[in-house]
Amino acid sequence: MAKLEEREAEKKWATGWGGYIAELKKGSRIAAPMVAVTVLQYLVQVVSVIMVGHLGQLSLSSVAIATSLTNITGFSLLEWLVDWKLYVGKLMDHNNTKSLESILTVPSFRSS
Repeated sequence: MAKLEEREAEKKWATGWGGYIAELKKGSRIAAPMVAVTVLQYLVQVVSVIMVGHLGQLSLSSVAIATSLTNITGFSLLEWLVDWKLYVGKLMDHNNTKSLESILTVPSFRSS
Protein backbone atom coordinates (compact mmCIF):
# COMPACT_ATOMS: atom_id res chain seq x y z
CA MET A 1 0.00 0.00 0.00
CA ALA A 2 2.85 2.39 0.85
CA LYS A 3 4.58 1.66 -2.47
CA LEU A 4 1.39 2.52 -4.34
CA GLU A 5 1.16 5.87 -2.55
CA GLU A 6 4.82 6.58 -3.35
CA ARG A 7 4.23 5.87 -7.02
CA GLU A 8 1.20 8.15 -7.05
CA ALA A 9 3.25 10.91 -5.41
CA GLU A 10 5.99 10.47 -8.02
CA LYS A 11 3.45 10.68 -10.83
CA LYS A 12 1.96 13.79 -9.27
CA TRP A 13 5.31 15.58 -9.22
CA ALA A 14 6.56 14.24 -12.54
CA THR A 15 7.52 17.01 -14.90
CA GLY A 16 5.77 17.22 -18.18
CA TRP A 17 4.09 19.81 -20.32
CA GLY A 18 1.12 19.84 -17.96
CA GLY A 19 3.38 20.69 -15.02
CA TYR A 20 5.11 23.46 -16.93
CA ILE A 21 1.82 24.94 -18.07
CA ALA A 22 0.45 24.84 -14.52
CA GLU A 23 3.53 26.64 -13.18
CA LEU A 24 3.34 29.17 -15.98
CA LYS A 25 -0.27 29.92 -15.08
CA LYS A 26 0.62 30.34 -11.39
CA GLY A 27 3.51 32.66 -12.24
CA SER A 28 1.34 34.65 -14.62
CA ARG A 29 -1.29 35.19 -11.96
CA ILE A 30 1.36 36.58 -9.64
CA ALA A 31 3.19 38.68 -12.25
CA ALA A 32 0.20 40.06 -14.19
CA PRO A 33 -0.60 42.92 -11.77
CA MET A 34 3.05 44.03 -11.68
CA VAL A 35 3.25 43.97 -15.46
CA ALA A 36 0.01 45.94 -15.75
CA VAL A 37 1.22 48.63 -13.32
CA THR A 38 4.54 48.99 -15.13
CA VAL A 39 2.86 49.32 -18.53
CA LEU A 40 0.33 51.85 -17.21
CA GLN A 41 3.05 53.96 -15.58
CA TYR A 42 4.92 54.02 -18.86
CA LEU A 43 1.76 54.94 -20.74
CA VAL A 44 1.15 57.93 -18.45
CA GLN A 45 4.48 59.38 -19.60
CA VAL A 46 3.80 58.55 -23.24
CA VAL A 47 0.36 60.18 -23.15
CA SER A 48 1.74 63.34 -21.55
CA VAL A 49 4.42 63.61 -24.23
CA ILE A 50 1.81 63.05 -26.96
CA MET A 51 -0.47 65.72 -25.51
CA VAL A 52 2.36 68.24 -25.29
CA GLY A 53 3.41 67.33 -28.82
CA HIS A 54 0.31 69.14 -30.08
CA LEU A 55 1.67 72.41 -28.68
CA GLY A 56 4.77 72.48 -30.85
CA GLN A 57 8.26 71.18 -31.38
CA LEU A 58 9.88 73.22 -28.61
CA SER A 59 7.36 72.04 -26.04
CA LEU A 60 7.68 68.45 -27.21
CA SER A 61 11.45 68.46 -27.01
CA SER A 62 11.38 70.14 -23.59
CA VAL A 63 8.98 67.61 -22.12
CA ALA A 64 10.87 64.69 -23.70
CA ILE A 65 14.14 65.86 -22.16
CA ALA A 66 12.49 66.56 -18.79
CA THR A 67 10.87 63.13 -18.74
CA SER A 68 14.15 61.43 -19.60
CA LEU A 69 16.06 63.34 -16.94
CA THR A 70 13.38 62.63 -14.36
CA ASN A 71 13.48 58.91 -15.11
CA ILE A 72 17.28 58.78 -14.97
CA THR A 73 17.42 60.81 -11.76
CA GLY A 74 14.73 58.68 -10.15
CA PHE A 75 16.46 55.44 -11.02
CA SER A 76 19.82 56.77 -9.84
CA LEU A 77 18.34 57.89 -6.52
CA LEU A 78 16.60 54.57 -6.04
CA GLU A 79 19.78 52.64 -6.82
CA TRP A 80 21.75 54.84 -4.42
CA LEU A 81 19.23 54.23 -1.63
CA VAL A 82 19.36 50.47 -2.16
CA ASP A 83 23.16 50.47 -2.20
CA TRP A 84 23.25 52.63 0.94
CA LYS A 85 20.89 50.28 2.75
CA LEU A 86 23.04 47.28 1.80
CA TYR A 87 26.19 49.12 2.91
CA VAL A 88 24.74 50.02 6.30
CA GLY A 89 23.35 46.50 6.62
CA LYS A 90 26.82 45.05 6.16
CA LEU A 91 28.21 47.40 8.78
CA MET A 92 25.44 46.59 11.22
CA ASP A 93 25.73 42.82 11.27
CA HIS A 94 24.30 40.85 14.17
CA ASN A 95 27.65 40.35 15.89
CA ASN A 96 28.54 44.03 15.78
CA THR A 97 27.29 46.15 18.67
CA LYS A 98 28.27 49.54 17.26
CA SER A 99 25.54 52.07 16.76
CA LEU A 100 24.92 53.80 13.46
CA GLU A 101 26.13 57.13 14.86
CA SER A 102 29.48 55.68 15.89
CA ILE A 103 29.98 54.16 12.44
CA LEU A 104 29.16 57.35 10.56
CA THR A 105 31.14 59.76 12.71
CA VAL A 106 34.55 60.76 11.50
CA PRO A 107 37.25 60.27 14.12
CA SER A 108 39.09 63.40 15.07
CA PHE A 109 42.88 63.25 15.08
CA ARG A 110 44.07 65.55 17.81
CA SER A 111 47.64 65.83 18.82
CA SER A 112 48.18 66.04 22.53
